[in-house]
Amino acid sequence: MLVPFPRSEPANPALEVVKEGSPTTPGEMATFTVTVRNTGDVPLTEVSVDDDEDAVCGNTFAEPLPPGAERKYTCNAVVEDYSPPGTVTATAVDPQHNPVRATYDTKGIVHRPQVETIAPHPGAQPDVLASAGVELEPLPLLGIGMVLVGALLVAISPYRNGGQDRRSEPAPAPAVPDPTAAPAPGRSRPAR
Repeated sequence: MLVPFPRSEPANPALEVVKEGSPTTPGEMATFTVTVRNTGDVPLTEVSVDDDEDAVCGNTFAEPLPPGAERKYTCNAVVEDYSPPGTVTATAVDPQHNPVRATYDTKGIVHRPQVETIAPHPGAQPDVLASAGVELEPLPLLGIGMVLVGALLVAISPYRNGGQDRRSEPAPAPAVPDPTAAPAPGRSRPAR
């Protein structure tokens, strides 16, 4: 007698992690929500989260994470004036003791608040713009660009005149023939 063995589907362990936050001004405390979700079909153990940008947002879960289940938690961190995008990494172990990993790129989850700007019309005067709340700042790049162009023109000017800088020395006078000098070979002296 043949006994049929139950057919087993291959295990598909999978994990997902997401970090969300609300827009915050640099220097202020921000609240982040981190969600770890088992998107596979087997329970996962040793679930942990590591955040390379905000270490306080890391976490470890002692209890197993069943298929379809999620764990959510919040963390607080001060938003820096400039912080490069980071990565949140969730790791776990499946029933066969194989590692399972998921990452989330935190680029853009915290933005500076947008400031309303007023586009000046071409004929606007500085005092009109100031009364509208527009601050005028000098353009330092324009000045730097003009200095660089001037330096370039000075540097290339000797090459524009056949290698001679004609600004510093007057051009040599044309040669006047010396009447007392001997004539060149093959030429006769002009009659006087």
